Amino acid sequence: ETIRRALRGPIVVITDGTPRSERALAAAALLGARTGSTVEVLSIVVEQAPSSSAPHDQRGVSAAVRDRRAEVTKQVSAVAGATADWPVDVTTTRNAGRAAAKFAESRGARLVVISREAQAASDDGASESLALDVVEYSNAPVYVVARDAIALARTAIVGADLGPSALRVARITASLIAQQGSVTLLRVIDYEESPALVGSAEDDLKTARRVLESTTNSLRAISRISCLPSIVFGDVAKTLVALAHASSLTVVAIGMARSDSSEPGARRSRGRTVAAELIGATPCPVLVVPTLPAAHEAPS
Repeated sequence: ETIRRALRGPIVVITDGTPRSERALAAAALLGARTGSTVEVLSIVVEQAPSSSAPHDQRGVSAAVRDRRAEVTKQVSAVAGATADWPVDVTTTRNAGRAAAKFAESRGARLVVISREAQAASDDGASESLALDVVEYSNAPVYVVARDAIALARTAIVGADLGPSALRVARITASLIAQQGSVTLLRVIDYEESPALVGSAEDDLKTARRVLESTTNSLRAISRISCLPSIVFGDVAKTLVALAHASSLTVVAIGMARSDSSEPGARRSRGRTVAAELIGATPCPVLVVPTLPAAHEAPS
């Protein structure tokens, strides 16, 4: 139920307060217009753990929050217009991903939008990807923006499994691209499995085709989006990255299984490697939709 609520509610933009995050604000404006959703903004100031050489400075933290709010409010006005009614919140935390997930959960977010280049400081002071951190914790779908030039995607490539979650991932993806756009439901069979599928287990390949065709027909029935099924052999992440580079104005979408816990801010690890490769290597937006483990998925 936690995941299903992500289909409604506002779009939440996560920023690090730098120009790197402005493209996420621009994308949120387009996606908000496409979906009819309101937009809220959360900017995260990452606190470093106090030490004997650098004790906690509450006055300095308060000043950082005040300055960040002013800067992000200025960015919102520049991107969405001075009359844009986008609430801006600023929080301090030592765990940016968990804080973002809990904020989105508290707002009943439909979608979380973040720039691929947004950064958070780790405990040792090094910079790390805030986007991947948010993806790992969020119970709402996360739209990771990578393009310099922001435009609404016209096509989508959905890396589909054969479980009930595939239709949900495809349905959410279809709602975020242009109305006359198209979706490809792509089942990638790992090249290490392909000899078995083609040789001794051809029935499995037939099953994959049948299930993918059924999911495609269901998506066509509930949306006006053109939809095509496709099955290819290869490495999942490398195949999706290659297709993203070959297409223009595309969004690549995958499902990412979360833990059994429904508590907001519970880290998930299944699918992390594929998500990390896509976020790091694709020239287009990446949509990561959290799903339940296969054993707990109900039909869409």
